[in-house]
Amino acid sequence: MILDVERRRPTRWIAINDWPDEWPAVAWPRVVRTDPVHGIAGDGALKEIRSRLQHYFCGQ
Repeated sequence: MILDVERRRPTRWIAINDWPDEWPAVAWPRVVRTDPVHGIAGDGALKEIRSRLQHYFCGQ
């Protein structure tokens, strides 16, 4: 995914990933870490996704 972000250079984006260490440190604020087993159903994942969507797509 990071290769696509680097190639297309979108101005607004977030990523949802269970392996956030694959992302460079500069992208970490936009990456929502999910549990490898429970995915977005894991503790706090949906809350964090909503928060990032609000921040990056709705002007905080």
